[in-house]
Amino acid sequence: MKRISILLVLLFAGSILSAQTVEEKTVSIGKKDVTGYVLTCSSTDVNLVKNALTNYFENDNKLKPSKEKNYTVYKNQTFPQFGSENFDIYTLVEEVGKKNAKNVQLTVVVSSGNYNAISSKTNAQSADKIKSLLQNFDSYVYQYEIKNKLANLESQLEKLNATKKTQQASEEKIKTKLTELNKELETLKTEQSKTDEAILDVQRQINALRQ
Repeated sequence: MKRISILLVLLFAGSILSAQTVEEKTVSIGKKDVTGYVLTCSSTDVNLVKNALTNYFENDNKLKPSKEKNYTVYKNQTFPQFGSENFDIYTLVEEVGKKNAKNVQLTVVVSSGNYNAISSKTNAQSADKIKSLLQNFDSYVYQYEIKNKLANLESQLEKLNATKKTQQASEEKIKTKLTELNKELETLKTEQSKTDEAILDVQRQINALRQ
């Protein structure tokens, strides 16, 4: 219950991230210039954004990826979030900007096939859906990051608890062994005391005979 409460709080915090501005502009896929949608992400961790995007399309929505140029492409696949027909969805996550001021940029091109990219002019309804998804993608990245951090921490906690359990078992074995050794030690001390008394008795007898 505690885990669920923490997760809900963190996810709510992610949900209040402000929607980001999405640019509709001409982008290049190889030598093809097409209409794409570009988001500058709040996160500056390019691998985090890549992994979140992969998770969204491939795990959440079960799309099958391929590669074309620098893009990950989901060819001729159903994606109701954008419309009823099949789409080719091209995605690219990259770092842009100067060395000390880099940003992570997400580019999405959605085509009805043969690079017929959807734009506000050709299909305003689908274009709005694409923009809406990207505008809220920062929130998805945030939630994805928190979910993975929680999973990693819970995994660490599980391993630590397992280690503690092993250590406690070893401790009990050592305590049991110590108890046994202490009993042996007391028995040995008693035997040594008897031996000392026997030594003194024999020595007294020897001394008496030598007088």
